[in-house]
Amino acid sequence: MGDDRTTIGLVVVGTPALTIAGITDSSFSPDLQVAVDASDGEVDPTYANIEQARPRFSLTTKHLATVLASAGFSGVEATTVSAYFTHLAAYGTRSAGSTHDKVAFAKAFIIPRTISWQGGSDVGLTIDTLAIASDGIVSPVSVTPDQALPAGGGIAQKYVFGKLLINDTPRPVDAGEWNFGLTEEVEVEHVFPTQVSVMNREPSLQITTPDAAVLGAIGAESSDLSGAIYFRKRTAGGLFVADNVAEHVSITWTLGQVIPEGRSGSQGSKARDEVTIRPFISGANPIIALSTTATIP
Repeated sequence: MGDDRTTIGLVVVGTPALTIAGITDSSFSPDLQVAVDASDGEVDPTYANIEQARPRFSLTTKHLATVLASAGFSGVEATTVSAYFTHLAAYGTRSAGSTHDKVAFAKAFIIPRTISWQGGSDVGLTIDTLAIASDGIVSPVSVTPDQALPAGGGIAQKYVFGKLLINDTPRPVDAGEWNFGLTEEVEVEHVFPTQVSVMNREPSLQITTPDAAVLGAIGAESSDLSGAIYFRKRTAGGLFVADNVAEHVSITWTLGQVIPEGRSGSQGSKARDEVTIRPFISGANPIIALSTTATIP
């Protein structure tokens, strides 16, 4: 690749069939644990080796529904995951033809991490893709230059925060972050991971709200309440998809611990409450329900 320069590009997954575009940031890390050893009273190390590697690709995308329809709220096994880095043209914009870099995982586990937003800005979905090796010895990662970019890039969908319901009552929100709360167990054999499992699933929602009634409704101590959060889809060249059209994204829970974190303010601005909601199992109901074809009540 020499002195070539690149920027971010799209991600293509073979199975499940998925193209992840609308990416606003991305990164690849080989995540190496390297041993450098000395012995026999020598002052300098004489041996170095890779003891463990956990390669991963992380990104943030605006394509909320596309990714969550495949990954769900617990992640998904994937094969042939190819992440592209777009080549920059010298004294121009982007290079044409087979000039781009591809980082590919033969097998991987795609994990949804967070959905975050600030005010009326677009929400961003952050995901991690963990590479999995077949035998733990042969690297599951390949890096190939001089590749053509596949079709499917660009922004095709955008979402903003739509509505938060606590016990069926709408509450205003200034900013927030939904955390899928997935803790993975990574089985490493020899050097590379050979299996990834979800060990714990503890979703949570953190919000900042100017609504003093929220703290009053739940008191100074936590309460167990139902809830739902909706992300409203934008329309290209317009405003928003109508609330009664099933193109929005929703996350609902039957029972959640609503935890007041406190209230703060400063001179010349409104005081705001910080609240954390932690769903948990209630009877036979799932901990949360995720829909990428929701309407907004």
